[in-house]
Amino acid sequence: MPPAPGTVEEACGLDAVWACVRAISDAVSMLPIIVYRGASRERAEGTDTWRLLHDDPHPLLTPSEWQGVIAAHLAGWGNAYLHKGVVDGRLALWPIHPSLVQVMVEQQQGALTVTYRVESPGGRPLELGAGDLIHVRAFTLDGILGLSPIAVHREALRGARAEQQWHIELMASSARPAGVLSTTSTLSPEAKQRLLEQWQSRFSGRPGQVAVLDGDIKYMPLAVSPEDAQFVQSRTFTLQQIARIFRVPPSVIGAPSGDSLTYSTTETESLAFLQRCLMPYLRRIEQALNSDPDVVRPGLRCEFLVDAMLRADAQTRAQTYKTYVDMGAMRIDEVRERENLPPLGQTQEVESAEA
Repeated sequence: MPPAPGTVEEACGLDAVWACVRAISDAVSMLPIIVYRGASRERAEGTDTWRLLHDDPHPLLTPSEWQGVIAAHLAGWGNAYLHKGVVDGRLALWPIHPSLVQVMVEQQQGALTVTYRVESPGGRPLELGAGDLIHVRAFTLDGILGLSPIAVHREALRGARAEQQWHIELMASSARPAGVLSTTSTLSPEAKQRLLEQWQSRFSGRPGQVAVLDGDIKYMPLAVSPEDAQFVQSRTFTLQQIARIFRVPPSVIGAPSGDSLTYSTTETESLAFLQRCLMPYLRRIEQALNSDPDVVRPGLRCEFLVDAMLRADAQTRAQTYKTYVDMGAMRIDEVRERENLPPLGQTQEVESAEA
């Protein structure tokens, strides 16, 4: 069944939109959520909050899949909803598809209350209070609902889809040949057909073959038409426009950036992808989780670990670590932890035991 017109699902039929939403979702899914004690950097492993956010947030989804769903909902719909349910006596956070949720704001005794009506296929709508779920908003203007980049830029994406459809129809109905066989002689219809069949049987589907022509027959390939060249330019602009809507660097989705990218500029774009695109999503998710005492217990806080995305090459890391150790800002075991290595004392104990 095709997606309904004007929906996020229809917009994701555009490869650039799909690439942007997928890039954001995949990037967030790869970042672990670490739970710390208070304002310190001590990891609160073994706590219920650690188990919930780092190990087992959902009975059917892995932590990576769970984080990817939240990010995809924010990137596509501008809102993510997590229902606080109980499975086997333990708290679980169930993502609800944003298209099923209606947010209602009412004024009662001079105060505003927010309730959420969740459509249930084949059943009665479920009404939830603000304490029954976690609502994560993307960029918002009213503080109640996040704005969907796809809904806000509906006209621009509609133009991109029309452009794509026009090119598909042009290619399907175009009668422009790839080349022309010409001769100064006058050929009968039968001779033309025979010449065409011989040419196609000899060279069709065989690129790189050398053609040997009899008499004064010449082959002239047709160059790219101005219409096709204009489409390529328009296509490049569309890809860059969609990347701007999602604040994704064009190189992340394979779109031309207009610059000659070197290693250093590619690394800079990766940093820009983290700072300008991902960090707003990460902070909103973190703060929404931290503000709920049922999810993050008092005295704890959660935070995405983005070190992997900021990871430099081995030589640069070694020089940086040496500087920190010489300054007394880091210990050797802290450096080893950053490099996913066991503490130095633990390594020596293992070697002694093996000996």
